[in-house]
Amino acid sequence: MRSSRRRFALPTTALAVTLALAACGGDDPADRADAPEATDAGTAPEDGEPDGDGQDDATGANGVVTVPGLHAVETALEEVDGVAFAISRSGDYSTWDVDVATGDGAVEVSLDATGSTVRGTDTEEDLAPELRKAVEDAPVSLAEAIDVAIAEVPGDLDEAELDDETTGYLWTVAIDDGSGVVDVDVARTSGAVVGITERSGN
Repeated sequence: MRSSRRRFALPTTALAVTLALAACGGDDPADRADAPEATDAGTAPEDGEPDGDGQDDATGANGVVTVPGLHAVETALEEVDGVAFAISRSGDYSTWDVDVATGDGAVEVSLDATGSTVRGTDTEEDLAPELRKAVEDAPVSLAEAIDVAIAEVPGDLDEAELDDETTGYLWTVAIDDGSGVVDVDVARTSGAVVGITERSGN
């Protein structure tokens, strides 16, 4: 969540009084002791401005994608009653697609870049029985798996899905860490990180 920051400025009246006292105080040590010290701390960034490292606390390493992706999952589940099991973004970052398992099939929900506006839905074929069981029985949700992965490898969400690996189904979350895409595997039962792989060609 974006942290709230405010600028603090000395009120105009108080500033005028302070300057007047400083001018009349002469060399009296007591006057100098009572005068506020000038600082060079600067002002904190306003809400929405990047910190000194050029990054925005609310998102990942590139500062633009992670939170909208999580918001897209939330919005998709408000649109379609079911369980989200995959999310991906378009190459130009203009849309998100969230796959939701429903009671009688699956629906792909397309959303805008902010993840707040549904652009359309598309009914898909029903899931394979073993995938449906894995989706419905997973104690760790898609959004929770993304949170875990981002905490392990800070960056921007690229895509995430429930994958069938040799050890069984687990969440695979792809993160752009600024230098390439990294796959973080998260156990669907415990939420533990069980693997980190850098994609070839990064």
